[in-house]
Amino acid sequence: MKRTIISLMAATLIFALSSCNGKEQLAEDVMGTWASAPTQLETGSESSTTIMRTFHVTKAEDKAGGDVVFEGLVTITSALTSDQGFLQATTFSASGMVNARGTWEATDDDEITVRYDPASVTASFGSDAVLLPNVPFEADSTAVNYRQMIAHNVEVKIKNIFADKAAVLLEIDDIEMSADKQTFVCEVNDKKYEIRRQSKN
Repeated sequence: MKRTIISLMAATLIFALSSCNGKEQLAEDVMGTWASAPTQLETGSESSTTIMRTFHVTKAEDKAGGDVVFEGLVTITSALTSDQGFLQATTFSASGMVNARGTWEATDDDEITVRYDPASVTASFGSDAVLLPNVPFEADSTAVNYRQMIAHNVEVKIKNIFADKAAVLLEIDDIEMSADKQTFVCEVNDKKYEIRRQSKN
């Protein structure tokens, strides 16, 4: 009986050490700058939004975690109707950036949790990045006004979307790092992603 208890304690200790070593190795492996392929953020019958994510990951010296800076290149295409001041229904496209800061921690040898600070979320969409194809304007000032209005509305919308997302703990599961440490695949909310290294810290 005593030998059984000792064996169980030894097995538990080995498992704990193995798990700790696995977390530390994962934390070392994910340091650097990573980027995802463009993915669909939001889809509707008359609009679509894609985002290309970039993550700048740094590790604290005393733990299997650290800081993360998120940058997202967002492109949105949506409909504009005649009741919004246009003579006919048309579409617009706009591009801009969304940013956030947070902390991360390796909780297992294939799992990471990320906590973003909702107050750190910013979005920037310039009116010069708003395109209004096939819309005739009588004066250039009208075009400028519409582009500024659209840029502002999109900026507020995207910032609110990401501020809401930042308020929820992000769990990254089933991380599989490639042998050369240049890519990894993972799952977030049961959806698979492939992330590619851009640089090593």
